[in-house]
Amino acid sequence: MYIPSYSRVTDEYFIDQLLTENPLATMISVRESVPDVSHIPLVWNRSNRVFQGHFARANPHAQILLKQKPQHLTLVFHGPNAYISPMWYVDSAEVPTWNYAVVHVTASYRMIEDAAELIQCLRSAVETFESPLLVPHGSSQRHKQWPMETHSELVHDLLNSIVGIEITPITIECKVKAGQNRTVEDRHGAAAALSEISHNKQLVMDRIMRDPPRG
Repeated sequence: MYIPSYSRVTDEYFIDQLLTENPLATMISVRESVPDVSHIPLVWNRSNRVFQGHFARANPHAQILLKQKPQHLTLVFHGPNAYISPMWYVDSAEVPTWNYAVVHVTASYRMIEDAAELIQCLRSAVETFESPLLVPHGSSQRHKQWPMETHSELVHDLLNSIVGIEITPITIECKVKAGQNRTVEDRHGAAAALSEISHNKQLVMDRIMRDPPRG
């Protein structure tokens, strides 16, 4: 990935946050010069520095990883992004651009087929992705976490149709293009304009532009 020096981010807290808040990874492996691509939500375990997830056993990509065993995977995580209009700069005699935050991970992996480990993988996903949806003291069904144990038969039936994966990063690269090469006035002007737009990812980019992460 092309990363100018001012866009390279090594701040582990920022990278961890991006991986946690944007879990849907584009997973790429290469077979005979042809890329295989899947989109898979991954749980990032900050303590152990590994990702875990699962996907359909019927997915041809899963069979390739199980049988042909490519050496490495590439993961791409897309964070907040936004179109930037020159009209938001002090001097609008500029060209438009697109600001974004992205993480590329080169990794090794192992497949998970053991039933007990797969169940733990599913439990981790449920706890991770259900927790932000809970409303304190909510009384309706929408305010409660999906009870995995209550649906044990469904879960065990699912085990035959999925395969798990644990992914260990070899390299992690983070690029944040947030106007770091522009003046503070231009960056804050664009951030102020973004803050008036209601789209969530644009609002996050607004915050990043006001205080870019450090390299």
